[in-house]
Amino acid sequence: SISKLNEIFQIHRNKKAIFFESQELTYQDLINAINVRQNYARKRQVQPGDKVAILTDSRLDQLLWGLTALFEGLTYVPIN
Repeated sequence: SISKLNEIFQIHRNKKAIFFESQELTYQDLINAINVRQNYARKRQVQPGDKVAILTDSRLDQLLWGLTALFEGLTYVPIN
């Protein structure tokens, strides 16, 4: 469940969560990145259940938007 996932993020906030190409992100980094994207979506009045299409060249950004969609209850539609 999302609450369990959020709990894991909080417990392990200082541990490395993602090793992607030359970047390393902690769980806290993930929380921060998800919060930025949540705020972006909310400002655009995106609601749980909405389909959200994301166009980005960054695979890491795709992952972060996918996590944001999961936490927000959105349907994430990647565009390649």
